Amino acid sequence: MKKFYLLIYLISLTLYSQENKDYSKYHEYINKGEAFFFKENNIDSCFYYYDKAFHEFEFVFVKDIINVAQIAYFSKKEYKKYIIKGFDFGLKLDHFRHIRLFEPDLKKLLNDKNLIQEYKKRKEKYLEKLDLEYLNTIYDFAFQDQVDKWSPDSKVYEKKRDKAFEKIEKLIREKGFPGDKLLGIQDSTVFKDSKTNYKDVYERTKKNNLNYFKSDDKLLSQKMIYLVVIHNFCGYKKMQDIWLKEIKKGNIHPRDVALFHDNMYRSYECSKPKIPFMNNIFAPYTKEQKKMNEKINELRAKFYITTLENDALKKEYEEKYGFKLFWGFWNCR
Repeated sequence: MKKFYLLIYLISLTLYSQENKDYSKYHEYINKGEAFFFKENNIDSCFYYYDKAFHEFEFVFVKDIINVAQIAYFSKKEYKKYIIKGFDFGLKLDHFRHIRLFEPDLKKLLNDKNLIQEYKKRKEKYLEKLDLEYLNTIYDFAFQDQVDKWSPDSKVYEKKRDKAFEKIEKLIREKGFPGDKLLGIQDSTVFKDSKTNYKDVYERTKKNNLNYFKSDDKLLSQKMIYLVVIHNFCGYKKMQDIWLKEIKKGNIHPRDVALFHDNMYRSYECSKPKIPFMNNIFAPYTKEQKKMNEKINELRAKFYITTLENDALKKEYEEKYGFKLFWGFWNCR
């Protein structure tokens, strides 16, 4: 009988572990947490779902940590525990310089000795988790794309771009999408800090005479792979069969996929989808599309993305109270 109960216990543990690797549940928790705060003003339920996501999943997206830290600070609740959690995934105290909400206490926050100590302690472990070889390869592709795009002959650039993308697509299918989970968030000194011989962003900009190029460490996401996919306007369609799988693995954020999807509206190269996600600030959405809220929300739900209405509420908090709730490439998250 004891063996029977032990077997049941082990099976339940296995099922629990498998469930916690499905990031559709993670995004469900985060969306519920957001809705409870911004829509229903239910702070306790908000924290319950954020904490549930952070507890059940080994990897978490930094933008979710910094957003709930803002909610806690605004609600006069304990918020520094979330900042410390964020250090495990690349968050830095300097990121708070970009949040107007924290301005009254920013100086004190940046000089908090306990937080500085926690950051130093956790940074090394964070760097050890990153696939730096994969990151270096993505840097190589991204910077070559930056060089190639200045070709006076657009056809020459497009040919080079498409050939490179074939190699990138193969890599993604083999290794997983090179997002935050595998490569960490954008950091201009990641290779130096990791004590590797790979070249960091500004070493590459200097070498290639790309003085305009910025690392954008403030994104709280990767940057380089997004540049490459954005320049390949039909990139979404070429990898359409893997996006949901990569979302469920946690390799890519759902709103990044929505960004790539809506990027197809920006080019003559791709056939245009009928329904957008409304998640690309440079997409030329039509008046008719802007009125398709119900259909857009249905599409978003299939990809574990919150509603347009919740996004609108978050933007109100940004304008009224100084929150910063949208992060990532082109603030797509």
